[in-house]
Amino acid sequence: MNKIVAFVAISIFAYAPVNTSGAADTGFVLTPNLPLKAFPSAEGFGADTRGGRGGKVIEVTNLNDSGPGSLREAIQSPGRRIVVFRVGGTIELAKSIYIFGKNSYLTIAGQTAPGDGIQLKNYGFEFLKGAHDVVIRHLRIRPGLSSGSGSVDAVTIYDKAGTHIHHIVFDHVTMEWAIDENAGHGGWVTDVTYQWCIFAEGATEADPGGSGGWWDGLSKGMLVAGDQAFPSNVSVHHSLFAHNTVRNPLVKGAALADFRNNLVYNWGRWTHSATQVMGTARVNVVNNHYIRGIDSLQDIVIRPYDDAKIYVTGNISPRCPTGCIDPWDVGIKDSSSSGDYKRDIP
Repeated sequence: MNKIVAFVAISIFAYAPVNTSGAADTGFVLTPNLPLKAFPSAEGFGADTRGGRGGKVIEVTNLNDSGPGSLREAIQSPGRRIVVFRVGGTIELAKSIYIFGKNSYLTIAGQTAPGDGIQLKNYGFEFLKGAHDVVIRHLRIRPGLSSGSGSVDAVTIYDKAGTHIHHIVFDHVTMEWAIDENAGHGGWVTDVTYQWCIFAEGATEADPGGSGGWWDGLSKGMLVAGDQAFPSNVSVHHSLFAHNTVRNPLVKGAALADFRNNLVYNWGRWTHSATQVMGTARVNVVNNHYIRGIDSLQDIVIRPYDDAKIYVTGNISPRCPTGCIDPWDVGIKDSSSSGDYKRDIP
């Protein structure tokens, strides 16, 4: 608290205008130009997400799919709001929980749940139509096969021209057992942070009854796809990717991604199984630790395609178990159009 008070005092004096005109001093106007973080440890592109700050507190009092006291009703309530839990356990969803623009300015504080916390089963969250300023913390989202759908993500974020989704933060959120990606977003989406999260064990029954392509039956970690007309900004840091065959993560389109301080373990058997970068994406791959598992038949950990560009430094991998003297020796297979995939600066 003393540090906060000192910081505020310093900020006030730092931004107080100096009267040099000789006229009577009428005081100063404080004009803060440092954005307030979603919470003190928030980092990355979504760090200044507002969430439900200053709004009403809504209590989740049962584990029902819908109705009074449910998580779904709390999310669909109007106005700025902070959702807290008076129960712990598993919520078996009958369908996805949709978060639209009208449901913005929301904080879900999963850390308030008693016992072992809150788990969502069957479905997860879908962000659509201009959703913004949403903070989700300390939840487990595990769709599993019970939904009967071939394309369920734990988290889906998607928008298109005319509206756009922005300022979303996931903190200490587990995303597992999804039928498609554990997390997937694309289109007109920007300023998103995933931090201290787990993306693991995507369902190997992905796309049941699918087209019969090589991708059927693969587990997938994360997809980030930016629209060419609206580049996405996404940060993924201090997170675990484990036991996903592919997309650890896959960044494509016009996305700008900062992927750093993550652990990637036991990717699949192909040279594109770990981190893929496609299209015109720009990705920083910094200070990550890639550890082979029983399914990791290749020591390739980064594979750029098309006109993608990557900045690489500080990573540890099977080829550089104690770190690389030359950061580009980490284990890269070049599938780019021109071979010009390297960036010297972030």
